[in-house]
Amino acid sequence: MGPRPSLASDFYSLIENQDDRFGFLSNLPNSDIPVFESDHLDLKVGSRINIPRDSSLEKSQKLIWSKSLSAMANSGGGVLIWGIEAKWDANKKLDSATSIAPVTDVDQFISWLKGLSHNATDPPVPGVQYLRVPKSQSNLSGFVVCLIPESPYKPHRSEIAENKPFLLEPVIKA
Repeated sequence: MGPRPSLASDFYSLIENQDDRFGFLSNLPNSDIPVFESDHLDLKVGSRINIPRDSSLEKSQKLIWSKSLSAMANSGGGVLIWGIEAKWDANKKLDSATSIAPVTDVDQFISWLKGLSHNATDPPVPGVQYLRVPKSQSNLSGFVVCLIPESPYKPHRSEIAENKPFLLEPVIKA
């Protein structure tokens, strides 16, 4: 029997197979069909390079990462795209992609996420895939796309969130 079907894996593959990944992701906020966050897609603002340790931005991103890993691994898996801002759409009652807010250095950010992953959940989530989508070879600002698979070792507890909850809802307000 083949792998279990997954909307998250399908969307990650769609991004991965684009000839112009940066262009594809940059156009999500302006697409004719609005892109909404869902149980398998979460959109988050990127980061600044050299943000101070324990700054409010770093703490927020650690919390987002921990909660996303827990929730998506405990449910059907999901895609987390760093570098796209989502805001509340009152008509649809969902968060929708509104603008790009890129990660300053995709390689540095992936390294930071990987280092944080081991302590972000209990147990750690295996098999997370990271796709670097820089603007160009010389400009490393862009997007980081993370495929968080459904885990065979669930439940996973968010180790960074207050009271260390086991989460199922991946759309996180931060």
